[in-house]
Amino acid sequence: MPPRGLRPSGVILFDKPAGPSSFAIVAEVRRRTRARTGHAGTLDPFATGLLLLLSGAATKLASSFVGLDKRYFTEVDLTARTSTGDPEGEVVEHLEEPTAEELAKRLARLRGEIALPIPAASAVKIGGERAYRLARRGIAV
Repeated sequence: MPPRGLRPSGVILFDKPAGPSSFAIVAEVRRRTRARTGHAGTLDPFATGLLLLLSGAATKLASSFVGLDKRYFTEVDLTARTSTGDPEGEVVEHLEEPTAEELAKRLARLRGEIALPIPAASAVKIGGERAYRLARRGIAV
């Protein structure tokens, strides 16, 4: 018999709805199966999409899934800027809707391979602490 927590084992393709965090979904699978469970990449609570869960002995496969190419589809409100850069933040600025010409010009800079800045409200760790926790305390990240 395998060690406790290694069964059931497998990859779960979870269609994550908006609302729960990736960790909340992992915690629910752990609670129901009593198996070691993790995910191959976090989705923000407001995001929807495919969340890859690895359970039991399959958790050893995580490195095979992390870093794979991804494709994102998004809806963007170009008339408001929020404190966090996402729908959960407070609206800090209202903007005029861009013209079609201005929109095309702005979008041209976003085509191809680009490096985006990490938002202060992200879960990335800075000095061992989550950036969003630092930002909530007013510490610039």
